[in-house]
Amino acid sequence: MALVIGSSHQITSHLFRPGDSMASVIAHEFPEGQSDPTHRAALIGLAVVLFAFTIVVNVAARWIANRTTERAGASA
Repeated sequence: MALVIGSSHQITSHLFRPGDSMASVIAHEFPEGQSDPTHRAALIGLAVVLFAFTIVVNVAARWIANRTTERAGASA
């Protein structure tokens, strides 16, 4: 996935420019051996943010699906 999106460490405001996803940063930079504890903590923090974002998106999708189902049942 990292190679598909460009694997660029530069943040831009353009949607279609190369960049890094949170998952690719975690996968590529998580240390295999000894590393700086601050960098490791930042990667773990990034993983927590990615997990929280995933939970929020899933809850929102479930809410929309339930709401759509309720409206379809009420109109039938």
